[in-house]
Amino acid sequence: MDDSAVNKSFGIDHFVLRTLTLALLTSYLFAFSGIVTDKALIVVLGITGYASLPLLAVCSVEAYRHTGKLTALIVRNIIFAVLCAFPYRFAFYSQKSFSDIRSYFSLALTCFYCIGSVMLYDRMKTKTQKMFSVAFLCAMSLLIGMEFAPYMPIIAFTFFIYLKEQEGKDEAAFANGDKDRIAAVGRRKYLLSQYTFIKTSFFIATLAIVVPVVSFLFSKYAPGYSENFGGELIRNYCMPGMLLSLPLIRIYNGKKGIDNRLTKVVFRGYYLLLLVLIVMIKIFFLYDYSLLPVSG
Repeated sequence: MDDSAVNKSFGIDHFVLRTLTLALLTSYLFAFSGIVTDKALIVVLGITGYASLPLLAVCSVEAYRHTGKLTALIVRNIIFAVLCAFPYRFAFYSQKSFSDIRSYFSLALTCFYCIGSVMLYDRMKTKTQKMFSVAFLCAMSLLIGMEFAPYMPIIAFTFFIYLKEQEGKDEAAFANGDKDRIAAVGRRKYLLSQYTFIKTSFFIATLAIVVPVVSFLFSKYAPGYSENFGGELIRNYCMPGMLLSLPLIRIYNGKKGIDNRLTKVVFRGYYLLLLVLIVMIKIFFLYDYSLLPVSG
């Protein structure tokens, strides 16, 4: 399908989407890294920060869809995930054992996992293989204990599958001369059609509502849940913040926007630098000496 046939001159481009995602991610990191102690502020920042979850999934899928060098993308992301591992561990898990491998699994690794998962799904030949890959990879992300898992992989699969379905129908319309659909494509302002957006939103809204409700029921009727999983409970209560991402996904037009070497360096390095900044704040301003190595 000729991409110029689709009217995408409105809305926000990929540069703006990534910028907003990083701003919301900053809110998330400050909320749950321990440098904010006021509970009300943690909830406000947490709700705002959770809007970054669906947007990170969208950005991961877009990275896969538009890369010209898939191998380079995979290698670059895994290297970045390794670089983020130690500052992430000290920013979020200063009191945990060094041997707990899960405390090193940052959002950088989750983004890599989403890109790899979508790539694997895209290479499956049959519907059964595709369904199995979705179920297996989402379950594995939860068992491994990645940040934002399994919610972010689920949203990444949802966005990718429905967008690919939409593009397939558009291509068939142009090939078969379906004038009604061609006209609808021409009127489309954003990347997702209204129908595709509603289907994608359903999954995001379901996660944003069901998980906090289930967590509330566990805290109410499961003895000891609140005491043992207090941090997880607060995060789950903040998940309705994912709904804040829906207007941004709706007006995303799929265009690149500003894309040069400087923006690439800034976008790739921002998360790592923010983690390092949080660790420095803990050591030098909050006197969290548990982050420092113990001499023996």
